[in-house]
Amino acid sequence: MLDALWKPAVATGQFASDDLDEVREFMDGHNGVHWRHARKPSPIGFRLAHHDGEFGKFAWCSMAARQTIRGSVASATAHLTLGGRSSYRMGRRDFETGPGDLVILPPDRDLTIEAESLRRFAIQMPSALAGEAAPAGILRFSLPADALAALVRVIGDVDFAASLPTARRSAALAHVEPRLADWLRARVPVKEGRRTPRLAPERVRLVEEWIDAHLHEPLSLARLCDRAGVGARCLQVAFESHRQQSPMEFVAERRLVAAHAALSRGEGESVTAVASALGFEHPGRFAAGYRRLFGLAPSEMRRRANVGR
Repeated sequence: MLDALWKPAVATGQFASDDLDEVREFMDGHNGVHWRHARKPSPIGFRLAHHDGEFGKFAWCSMAARQTIRGSVASATAHLTLGGRSSYRMGRRDFETGPGDLVILPPDRDLTIEAESLRRFAIQMPSALAGEAAPAGILRFSLPADALAALVRVIGDVDFAASLPTARRSAALAHVEPRLADWLRARVPVKEGRRTPRLAPERVRLVEEWIDAHLHEPLSLARLCDRAGVGARCLQVAFESHRQQSPMEFVAERRLVAAHAALSRGEGESVTAVASALGFEHPGRFAAGYRRLFGLAPSEMRRRANVGR
């Protein structure tokens, strides 16, 4: 049944490349600025077919060589694995997916994806999971046969609508495309009785922005609470809800991102100097955390930056 969902012929645009830099540049424009690393030299076997409708977007993607991708999505996005395997890491969550697994990504949340020999169907629809229905964190579950069959029917109808003469195509697609949103909305489990954090998302973002501006300074939970104007429990609940990690885990992750930016520019006398400037006291822990996010050792990133000068 999963093979029946592989219909790139429906797409309004296609892209293929075996060059990592070309893939990175194209996907920056398609999904937003991100980091992409291939574990092996080219060819990487990247293929993307995307359908950009009036209601939303969906795409078919495949990649051969193992890649590590670090970035975020601008709107709620669903990934359905059709073949191969991939892993997702967001905050404290870390899991692997296989054929038939559906992952829903919340907007504006940084995550790391590792994929190899992968075929994926993606749905990106800004209004599909709007408001309270939007997941606060990453979700994963395996789809039952009836859910897959329903999706096959919707994609088949999109395929038929796209094949109609121009005069009828737009109206037909406008009728069919919203059904993808309905299908996706039905997949999101409703969590009842969950406590809503007292710290609003806007205030959490302000704290996050302040953290980014003070990464080179000593940061403690007490200092973050003082900045947010709330107690430790309130701040902990808010970050667990919005980021699926504690406030101090978020600080450590943002420092790793800052270290990645510095190393990619060739800054600092050494990897240890860059890590130390950002408050990492244990080189081994720094290297392990860096590899988890970006898929390579910080020393390798520094070497690449020096070669590129």
